[in-house]
Amino acid sequence: MAFCSKCGQQVADGVAVCPACGAPIEAAPAAAPQAPAYNNGPEHLDFIPSSNSASFPTFAYIGIAGAILAFIMSFFNILENPRLYYFFYAISSACGAIAMFKIFDSLKKGLVGHKKPMPGLLTTTGWLYVASMGLIVIAGLIVVLAGLDGISAAAGIGVVGGIVSFIYFILLLIVAFTLIGSYSGNVKTFGWLLVIPVFFAIIAAIGGGAAALSGGSVGVITIIIAAFSCAISIFIYLFAKKIISDGK
Repeated sequence: MAFCSKCGQQVADGVAVCPACGAPIEAAPAAAPQAPAYNNGPEHLDFIPSSNSASFPTFAYIGIAGAILAFIMSFFNILENPRLYYFFYAISSACGAIAMFKIFDSLKKGLVGHKKPMPGLLTTTGWLYVASMGLIVIAGLIVVLAGLDGISAAAGIGVVGGIVSFIYFILLLIVAFTLIGSYSGNVKTFGWLLVIPVFFAIIAAIGGGAAALSGGSVGVITIIIAAFSCAISIFIYLFAKKIISDGK
């Protein structure tokens, strides 16, 4: 109900003229659109519908294939067959780069309109991962094509890839803890899953470096690390497949 501004008579909504005094009734101003209220707490988000929802499962399976190939690769390291080792290294890295970039792209598109969209951060993080994996692919192909003569060049490229990977891991932690702090539900859980590879990479680097410095065999260590890495990667891709969906 509205009231006449001249005589105070209560009038029905939609009436243009006051029935008591004949004064025109001014329409109430339209309410300004309100920003989504998050109550200063985490927004609950279990799934992220995005333009990638339909195609993402395919890329999740590509990532899983890359994780399995990386595990197979560890056996060729023990057999001291550099060409086969680096061949699987290149293929598995390419699969991982494609799948993980798709994850970052899906998060970027799916979080639009939510509490923390992070479009620029996710784009940069995704491209850094592609760059680091791309360098590994190039290093692997050099050894495959040149054999032992290409190992020195591949090692140099691998060092550059490691530096890029380090920057990627820093940004990945920022993405992960932003998801953890801003959301609850499956999206928060996925943020914690993104933290795991960072600490696992640190453990792997320490373990592999210690074995190399001690002069011991890295065969068993390589297989154990590859097995854990494969399992963690598969779980991350499957969980990503779960949350980047239409919620059905």
